[in-house]
Amino acid sequence: MLRVTIRKTVAMGAAEQGVRVLGGYCPSVGIAGGYVQSGGHGPLAASYGMAADNTLEFEVVTVDGKHLVASLTQKSDLYWALSGGGGGNYVVVLPLTTKAYPDGPTAGASLAFINTDLERYLLAIGAFNRRLLSFNSIPGFATSWGFDNQDFFLNVATLPGGSQATMRTALDPFVQELTDMKITLALYNTTIHDTFYDHFMHYDFPPEIYATNATIGGRIIPTSTVRDNLPDLLDIYRTILWTPLTPANASAQSL
Repeated sequence: MLRVTIRKTVAMGAAEQGVRVLGGYCPSVGIAGGYVQSGGHGPLAASYGMAADNTLEFEVVTVDGKHLVASLTQKSDLYWALSGGGGGNYVVVLPLTTKAYPDGPTAGASLAFINTDLERYLLAIGAFNRRLLSFNSIPGFATSWGFDNQDFFLNVATLPGGSQATMRTALDPFVQELTDMKITLALYNTTIHDTFYDHFMHYDFPPEIYATNATIGGRIIPTSTVRDNLPDLLDIYRTILWTPLTPANASAQSL
C-alpha cells in the first residue's frame, strides 16, 4: 500500500518500488482530492476496479479543525462517504492510503482516422462502439477515446500484462472493418513498455481534457446503451457534432 497525493508523482514513485497504483488519465490529477471522492476511473480500472474501491484509509481535517483518519475500522461512515460520494462534500482530504499492485509489462496502442464522408464516418464510429463490447471481455483492457466532427482518436488503449501481439489481436478486426468501409487510418501503432509508468508517460492521457472550452458531461457509456440502443446513441452523436455553431466533441473511457 502507498500514501498518495498527485497522479504523476505517485505513478513514478510506485514504479520505483516495483508496483503500480490506480490514478486518473491526466498526470496532474490530485488523487487524494476529488478524483477518489468521485469514484476514480482511469487506465487501470479495468484491471483493479475504481480507485475508490482500492482506498484503505483517508487522513482528513474536518470543518471544525479535527484531524482524523477514516477507514473501514474507524470513522467508517465517513470512509464510505468519501469513497465515491463526491469531491469536497464532507472534509478536506490530506493524503490517502491505497492498495498497490505488482508492476510489469504494459501493452498500449493508439489509432485515429479522419472524417472524409459524414455517413461513413458515423458508421465507423458505430463500428468502434460495437467493438467495445468485445474489448470488455478482455481482462484488464481499457480504452480512452474521443471524436469530433473532424476526426476520431483512440488516444490510448491499455492492457497490463499484454503484448503487442495481443493488442493487435484485439484491434485488428476493427482495422479490417475500416478497410472494408474504405476508411484510411491516419494513425495505428502498438507498444510494449516494461512498467505501467513508462506506458503512462508515453501516451497523451487524454488530449481533449486540456481544451479550455471543453465541458465534459460524462465519460462512462453503459454497456447496455451500446448493446441495445446503438442507433439512438449514434443519432445523439450526429445531433451534437453536426448541429451548426455547437462547440462539442465526444469522449469516453471504456464501457
